[in-house]
Amino acid sequence: TPLCLPRPRGVAHAVRGLLAGLAARVRTTEMRVLVPAGRDPAPDLPALDGILQVGRGGESSRALRARIPASLEQPAAARDVSPWTALPNWAGPRVAWVHELPYVRLGPIEGRLRTLRQRRHVARLVAHAARVVVPSQATRDDLLQVQPGLAGRTCVIPNAFDPAPWRPRERVPPRHPYVIAVGVGHSRAAARKKGLDVLLKAWRRLPLPGHQ
Repeated sequence: TPLCLPRPRGVAHAVRGLLAGLAARVRTTEMRVLVPAGRDPAPDLPALDGILQVGRGGESSRALRARIPASLEQPAAARDVSPWTALPNWAGPRVAWVHELPYVRLGPIEGRLRTLRQRRHVARLVAHAARVVVPSQATRDDLLQVQPGLAGRTCVIPNAFDPAPWRPRERVPPRHPYVIAVGVGHSRAAARKKGLDVLLKAWRRLPLPGHQ
């Protein structure tokens, strides 16, 4: 699903990095990418051994998760790697990918209903995930604070990053020195989650004359 969003976000970049790394390796196992039916990923996506469309166009996330187990059975899958903590109800071994747990440090910053859903999904990992992957030690600490039983199944694997795609759009130097913040803040809660409130407080205290 994150690979089909019109504006890719952090999870999509992390998944693309993983797929690119897998595509560059010599593999003896067939790997396929599952995407929702009716939603096409970017044409340059490293599709490994092919893209498998699941469900019907326009279905809800819950309905899509309900259809995934049947897709994993035909052809039979050995394991499932999910970029979301909302794992499908599949009997095979699964690897869950937890990117963040903002409510551990910031409380219900994304709303109480969303926080309750996140806690419920993470709780399912204890019973259903063979391994849980987190991108940093900080995320592992947050996860074990709410689910200490995952200590033996949680692995820290930093997100893949390839600097090759980054090219300067222009070679004219900027007129003024500037500060850039990397993060998407579509709402007040998202801006706070990305630390933009901290940036604004720091901006007023830092001696940066002439910076934009």
